[in-house]
Amino acid sequence: MLQRLVAAKTQELLEVPVGWKEPEFTRESNPHGLLEESSFVILFPAYREKYLRECWPLVTERLAKMVSNGSMY
Repeated sequence: MLQRLVAAKTQELLEVPVGWKEPEFTRESNPHGLLEESSFVILFPAYREKYLRECWPLVTERLAKMVSNGSMY
């Protein structure tokens, strides 16, 4: 019984209201830039690292459109 109640409440919280439109995020939305920087290190298997290096230019291009950036060392 409790599981069904929690599941119903969770579904209610996850529903997007009818007519909701996500506001557009532009450079003017964040005039002062980022205030925080985060970094992390992940060791990927060789095959995945090759894939990431191949697609990284696409990732940085997309991040630039979202007024952000990323780097891979």
